[in-house]
Amino acid sequence: MRHLKSGDRHEVIVFGEEAVVDQPLSNRPSVERPKAAVSGRGTNIFQAIQLALATVTPATPTAS
Repeated sequence: MRHLKSGDRHEVIVFGEEAVVDQPLSNRPSVERPKAAVSGRGTNIFQAIQLALATVTPATPTAS
């Protein structure tokens, strides 16, 4: 977080057996401890990446 530049944004996605957005896309200078609870019976990183990509739409500018 200390390396964020003006205009940079971040979100927190928690994943295990499923993935959920714990903290939506934001430009806040800090991250809270995740609150979402997901099943630890698996690791679905594919779903986590898909969820992350889905939150950044073509109309959403990304950091360069």
